[in-house]
Parts: sequence; C-alpha cells; structure tokens
Amino acid sequence: MSSKSATKPLDKAIDQVFLQLDREAELQKTSTRARAALGKQNLKDKVRDWSEEERRILREQIVQLGAAGVAELVGRTANAVKIQQVRMGLKGPTRNEEYFTANTAADALGIDIHAVTKLMRMGLLALERAPVPGYRPIFRIKRKDLLAWAVNPMQWPYWLYNEQWKVRRIPDPAIARMVALRRKRWGDEWLSIGQVARMFGVHHTQINLAYIERGRFRGRKLKFRNWIFLRSDVLAENVPIILGKGSAEGDWTPGGNKFMLLSIACGMSEQGTCAMMKKNEFNWLFRLKALHRRGQLRPLAKELGIELRRIDGDWFPFADWRLYKHRFPALTRAAFKFRDARRLSGQERLLIKRVLYWWASHFAKTPAQRKTALGWKFAGRNCSEEALRKRYAVLLSWGINPFHGLRKRRSA
Repeated sequence: MSSKSATKPLDKAIDQVFLQLDREAELQKTSTRARAALGKQNLKDKVRDWSEEERRILREQIVQLGAAGVAELVGRTANAVKIQQVRMGLKGPTRNEEYFTANTAADALGIDIHAVTKLMRMGLLALERAPVPGYRPIFRIKRKDLLAWAVNPMQWPYWLYNEQWKVRRIPDPAIARMVALRRKRWGDEWLSIGQVARMFGVHHTQINLAYIERGRFRGRKLKFRNWIFLRSDVLAENVPIILGKGSAEGDWTPGGNKFMLLSIACGMSEQGTCAMMKKNEFNWLFRLKALHRRGQLRPLAKELGIELRRIDGDWFPFADWRLYKHRFPALTRAAFKFRDARRLSGQERLLIKRVLYWWASHFAKTPAQRKTALGWKFAGRNCSEEALRKRYAVLLSWGINPFHGLRKRRSA
C-alpha cells in the first residue's frame, strides 16, 4: 500500500476534529443569548394568569392570612402573591386601616412601645401576631378593639395617667374624643395614694401603713405603679383618718417625745431614731410638727437643755452627744473606734458622718462654712473612713472637736 493512501483516513479524522471545534466555538459565542431566549420562552409557557376567583381570595384574605396563607389557598408561591398584591394595590396585614400595629397603637395612645408590649405580656391588651415573615414578630390589634379597650375606665390606670398621675394628652383624635366623653359620663375617678392622703389631710405613709396594709381601703396594686383607689370606694369605706396606730396620741408617750428630740439633737439619723423606737421613719417628722403646732416643742427642748434653731424652714435641735453617750451606746462605740483609728463598720461610718454634719451645721458661721456643711448633708450614703478623716480635719480647723474628752467608763 502506498504512503498517500495511508494518510487519507488520518487527514479525514483531523478535519473532523477541527470541524467539531469550530462548531463548539460558534455555539459558545451564541450560547448566552440562546439560553436567555430559551428560558424566557419556558417562563412564558409556565406563567398562569390570575383568575377572578383567585383575585377575590387575594382581596379578601390578604389582611387575615398574609401572602403565605393566600399562596396555600390559590396554589401559588408567596412571591407570586406579593407581586399580584402590589399590582392590585392591596395593603398588607400590617398596613391595613383596620388594624393598629404595636408601634402605631403606642403612638395613638401617647405612650411608649415598651408599655404596649408590657400590657400585652400582662394579658391586659389583646394583640395578635401579624401573618408576615421574619424572625422578629410584629403584633397588631383591630382599631375597634383598641378603642373599646381605651374607653374602659378599669384600664385607664395602666396608660392614661403619666408619672405625675395627670391625664396625658392622647394624640389620636378619635380615641381622645371617646375617652373624654367617657370620663365626663363616668362620674368617678382614679386616685393615687398622694391624692387620697391630701383628701384626708394626712401624709401618704399613713395611707400605706394604717389602711392599705390593714386592708381598710379596697385599692388596686399596679405591677408597675403604686396603689390606686376609686374615689367612690374611698368615700364608701367611711374610715376615720387618724395618725398613728389607733389614735393621734396613743403611740407617743412623754418619754418617747423626749427620746426622739434628744436623739435627733445628738446627731442620730431619723432612720436610726425610728429604728430604735420601732416606728416608721416619717412618724418622727409628723410628731415634731405636731409638737410645734401645739406649742410643746420649745418647752420640751428647754426641759432637756437642748438648743433649738430654725434653719431653712426646718427645726434644728442640737445637743452635745458626749453628755448623753450612755443613752446611745452604738454612737459611743463608733466614736471611740474613730478616735483610735480603728476600722469602722458601715453603720458606724454613717453614725460618725451624721455627727460631723450635725456639728458643722450648728457651728458654721461664715457662708463658706455653711456651704461646706450643706455639701456634707447631700453627700453619698456610703462614706469612706478617709473622707470622714478629712471632714474631721475641717472641723478641727474651725476649732471644733465633737470627740474631745472621750473617756471610757472605768470598770468596777
């Protein structure tokens, strides 16, 4: 066989390979456009027009079920339902005029969104979760349900009053008009503890201690407010308002009056004095005012040898505690430890701090000294021993030493 005849099949095979490569290159150039045209044709074949029945279902159920719920009813995807919703101009579950979301409800009532969600968690305001996708839930309530809740007087304590227990301004005009009309026709009102106390001319602690704790007033305890009362309930109780534990004088003896005045004059705190006497910390203030009103304060101070002055509208009794140290052993122990530079407990630091302030207020003569004493009054509750030493040094510079001449009682 000749060489020429042997190379002909090989040349044909090579030509076939090059022809195939040329076809693939040409196909590669037009593949993108071809695939796009083919996909468009396939999509056009798959698109199904919306029927009137499907549009009716979408129009009626989009607010209640959302896109996902309507998609299950009509057998389409949620995205297809959203597209058709936009084309038909329909509003979604959270933008429909029949509903308030939690945010818009808070804006309509004039309160914070956190207050609305707290009322929902407490079971006082019935909000439902809107049928919208997302990991953050969106809550809503029907407008008529929110209006019915807002005009209910039993719900007013939870939102209608601000921190000063005054009726807040309601931004939504429809709710504001209905609430104003309901308040006018109700014929009753909610009262705070302070308002009940002012009604009877007593301090609010007397309402707390003498009546709420004993169950003499039927009130309602709010979870994020104080006790409140209906005016009709307070007047219907017909409870005589008196100070103290049963009468205006029954729980105060002459000896108790003297000890109270003496302890305060020696620099003991009001809380410490009331704790020793097992009384409320406000009782001493009422008793002090009662003694002054009856003209008994000055004679009592004179009998005890206590100096009595009026500073900034308040009575300021003063006595040298060292003369009565046997009456106040806790203060005496703290004073000895402070003098000997021994470590003080937290309660002992408070006692020393009070004595230093009391003496500074009494002996301050210049405006600068009075300003210094006033600063000690409003300093923080916790005071370090170093700060107490600095204050003690200031008093020494004034020529005052509240711990001078301390001597321990000799053992027998």
